[in-house]
Amino acid sequence: MYATPNFRSSHSLAPVNTVNPGWLRAPGENVSTYALETTIDELAYAVGVDPLEIRLRNYADHDHKAKLPWSTRRLREAYRAGAEAFGWEKRTLEPRSMREGRN
Repeated sequence: MYATPNFRSSHSLAPVNTVNPGWLRAPGENVSTYALETTIDELAYAVGVDPLEIRLRNYADHDHKAKLPWSTRRLREAYRAGAEAFGWEKRTLEPRSMREGRN
């Protein structure tokens, strides 16, 4: 999902009654993505960079493994539209710093 030159990973599949790990983000798909995305958020906080900016800097403009362009991919535009829709630029970088109430 991200184009990072100093990162390598691999996986193998075992037949089980669950979803396959990978980079899809739809409901019911890829429960393992939560760990990756949480780690990116933590990295962004540690280095003082906006989490969305980290994702945009490492945006994969094509499938690096298959060396093919994406047939359709509008993730960059979706990030920007989502950020604009709920005022991302007004938030602080510190996690949980903008919570309201006791919960």
